[in-house]
Amino acid sequence: MFYPTLYAISRGLALWWLTMPGRLRDAPMPLSWRYALIAVPIIMASLDEVESGCIARTLQTWPDLSHDLVHVSSLATRMKMITGVMTELLMAVLAILWLRRSLLVRRFE
Repeated sequence: MFYPTLYAISRGLALWWLTMPGRLRDAPMPLSWRYALIAVPIIMASLDEVESGCIARTLQTWPDLSHDLVHVSSLATRMKMITGVMTELLMAVLAILWLRRSLLVRRFE
């Protein structure tokens, strides 16, 4: 129940921190890019809620399943997985870039 919200908050804050001025580059990252990056885990959490709602509705209406309900649930699950992978890849790439930059900065000090 708390996982989607905590996931979105933790990943959103981490992405926000990684894109602050001085982390990846000296110049600030455009604000629109930063908002787009933190939107990815928020979308993932929203899709998880949609998926959970569809599953609950499926269990309530069993065995009279609606084709549309099953389709929406399946789509939400697939999109949730895609946005989850995107979030983790973004985190990994940005963390590697930050680590690389911070090691280079320390080397030349």
